[in-house]
Amino acid sequence: SKVFLESRLSPLQSSSVAQILPKLKMHIGKNSAEANFFAVADLANIGDRVSWTLAFLGGTVATEKYFKTNGQAGGCASYHLTSGTLWVSASFAAENYAVYELVETLIARSAGRWTWQPGAADDFVRSRRTRLFGLIAKREKASDAFREKCNVFSARALRDHIIKLDASSVLG
Repeated sequence: SKVFLESRLSPLQSSSVAQILPKLKMHIGKNSAEANFFAVADLANIGDRVSWTLAFLGGTVATEKYFKTNGQAGGCASYHLTSGTLWVSASFAAENYAVYELVETLIARSAGRWTWQPGAADDFVRSRRTRLFGLIAKREKASDAFREKCNVFSARALRDHIIKLDASSVLG
């Protein structure tokens, strides 16, 4: 299994997790999109990169203490895989390029569970597809084009809407 070390971990915590991983037959992944485990500083305050990855690809988050004690202490939670189709407004992509780029990577890694909806805003608004989500800039939410569309979201709202915690998996 590949583990992504969240940037919120202190250098000491990162080092501690990195040292224990070989014993657990795990290793550090190069980026969040290729990981299925995430070492985090606080389960209640997961960073944006890890949250986006969990929302699109699922995975398990655990604290340093969970890794160090082989699951005997600390906290751990798993998130389900999700699926859907995403349309992104040009304004969102231009104003939030880092998030757009991350989402693009996650959709590519989703093995077909997530797809892109091409086209202009009118195409999105007229679409009747199920599980179709629109990602727009906050200022666009009030526009006539999107006012009545219920599955259109700003970045954080979309992430919070699609992320699926497996409540039975929460430990600690």
